[in-house]
Amino acid sequence: MARMEIEVSSDYLAGRDPAQLYESCVYRQSGQLPSQPLYSRPDWRN
Repeated sequence: MARMEIEVSSDYLAGRDPAQLYESCVYRQSGQLPSQPLYSRPDWRN
């Protein structure tokens, strides 16, 4: 027996840019823009 889960966010369905979401999330949490853009992060996967 195997189990699989898939999660799709409303941001994905709306076609929002992940980099913009990342920037706004970091800013909301820290009050500063990220020091490194999302797409240049080595741990970023599309």
